[in-house]
Amino acid sequence: MFCGKCGKQIEDDATVCKWCGEPVESDEESVKGSTPVHEDVQMDPKKTYKKPVNKPIQMTSLGISVGLAALCIYFSGIVNSVLVFLVAAYILLKEQDSWLRAVAVKAVLIVSMYEAINVVINIPNDGMYALNSMVSFIGGNMPEATTLQYLCRFLSDICEIVKNIILIVAGVQALHCNNFKVGFIDRMVNKNIQK
Repeated sequence: MFCGKCGKQIEDDATVCKWCGEPVESDEESVKGSTPVHEDVQMDPKKTYKKPVNKPIQMTSLGISVGLAALCIYFSGIVNSVLVFLVAAYILLKEQDSWLRAVAVKAVLIVSMYEAINVVINIPNDGMYALNSMVSFIGGNMPEATTLQYLCRFLSDICEIVKNIILIVAGVQALHCNNFKVGFIDRMVNKNIQK
């Protein structure tokens, strides 16, 4: 839930905003003052109707919405691994929104896991390259590419496609301030980031 005064995210059961001290209006209080939107619609007096609530858009210190900033974090992981680390570092150092900070850590973990898997996949390929260089140095001749090298390249490409799909889906959901659930990564983020 969001504070109606400052727009910051607060606990769903909070009675006062922890950021600005504004009393939080409960759903029951907002229903009491609601009126029908259309005069010709018959309202059942026994039912309670909720007044539509427009949530204020949370903004970052850069002046963009938190959702757009989260989208940028995930999409920077598609562009370049170093870029996602730089954007996440900025978010962790300068932004106060706990959800946005968790998104930054999550994006870094997704990209880091991809890089680690890619290193493991390419160990045989790097070994073959080193062996080829050594044989060439001695004066021998090895074939240009082996089935193992093609397999490593194929697995590396598949891994990158999966990473990019995850980052795109997570970024689109983050634009609407929704979480993309990745079980073990979410547990790591929740365990290791200060709320």
